[in-house]
Amino acid sequence: MADFALEANPKDVVAMLHKGSGYYMLLQERYVSRYPTPADIPIDQRQDHIMLSQENLRLFAQAEALGWTESTQLKDENYLQTIEREKARRGK
Repeated sequence: MADFALEANPKDVVAMLHKGSGYYMLLQERYVSRYPTPADIPIDQRQDHIMLSQENLRLFAQAEALGWTESTQLKDENYLQTIEREKARRGK
């Protein structure tokens, strides 16, 4: 689905993040959960590991270049405080 979204809108940050997360999940399933270090990955599977890793990094870097930043607890708290202040200002 992310590929279709990106084909329609190459700047769709949500689609980039979903696709990048998919690559991350594949990395976890195929390699991280099975091998303690990348050096332990069988030679015939290393190219796949590299490709998945590079695509994950590329998509997140592309999303960041378009203005996306990863959420943090501090950012979330600041956002919620902003919402509460605006509600108070509006008398809600």
